[in-house]
Amino acid sequence: MNQPTMKFIPYKKYRLYTRLPVADAKQRLQEHLDSPKKWFTSSYVCDGEMAADGFTIFRVGSLRVPKWPDIKGQFSTTDGKTCIDVCLGLSRLDRSLAACAIGFLLIIFIGTIWSSWTKTQSFRAAFFLASFLFVGLLIVYLVTTVNILVAANRSKKFLAQLFEAEEPTL
Repeated sequence: MNQPTMKFIPYKKYRLYTRLPVADAKQRLQEHLDSPKKWFTSSYVCDGEMAADGFTIFRVGSLRVPKWPDIKGQFSTTDGKTCIDVCLGLSRLDRSLAACAIGFLLIIFIGTIWSSWTKTQSFRAAFFLASFLFVGLLIVYLVTTVNILVAANRSKKFLAQLFEAEEPTL
C-alpha cells in the first residue's frame, strides 16, 4: 500500500481480517461502489473505485461539511483468511491546499518577524507575533488529525460489518 510521502501529514492505518474469500469481499464492496449512496452515517455520500488488488473510497464533495479523508485498501490472503489493509489520508486536493496555506502562513511569518525586527529591533515583539501564527498552524493540524481519527473509527465499523471481519488491528 502506498505510504504517505511525508511523516507530518496525518493518516491512519488499520487491518481487517475476514473469513470471506477475496473474490467475495471484492464483490460485496463492488455492490456498494456501483450505487453511490450514504455510507457511514446518513450525511456522508461516498463513491469509489476498485483496482486489481484494492479499492479507493472518497467522499462526494459538499462545501458545508469538513472534507472526509480518502480511504485506500488492499486485499491479500494470509493463513486462509482475507486480509484488508486500510489507510485513511488526505486527498491530493487537500494536501495541495494545505501546502499552499502553510506556504502563505510561512511568508506572513517571515514577513512579520522581519518587519518587527527592523522596526523595533526587539526579538520579543517578533516572537510574540510569530507565536500566533504557530498556534494557528497547530490548531489546524490538530483539527485535521482529529477528523482523520473520527473517519477511521467510522470506516472501521462500516468495513468490518461489510466484510464480516474480526476485530480490526493496527
